[in-house]
Amino acid sequence: MIGFVTVGVVDLENSGMFYDSLFSIIRIERLWKNDRAIMYGDNKDHGTFCLILPFDKQQPSPGNGNMVAIKAVSIDQVKELHKKSIELGASNEGDPGKRDSTFYGSYIRDLDGNKICFYCRLQ
Repeated sequence: MIGFVTVGVVDLENSGMFYDSLFSIIRIERLWKNDRAIMYGDNKDHGTFCLILPFDKQQPSPGNGNMVAIKAVSIDQVKELHKKSIELGASNEGDPGKRDSTFYGSYIRDLDGNKICFYCRLQ
């Protein structure tokens, strides 16, 4: 259902390096880059994640209640994504852990304050 998601950033190169490092853990690479945006995913229009400099050239601002969830394949991968993001300068919004009987997740704020969840489904 979701084609793509964008999150506003202040510094495209710095944010790109942050997400390059994180997404390498789940084997997601850049699909393309231009002067305003970087797109990550495994196929355009198939749930991609984009970093973007705001069109109006104003400061980006994360929304209250907005969050992007990044799917991992295991609890270990959720833990690795969370740990790496903190090492790269993100802030912790919720340690990795079981949230209900089928959901294991963690939460961070990226370098620009965007809320990101890393999660996997439990069997």
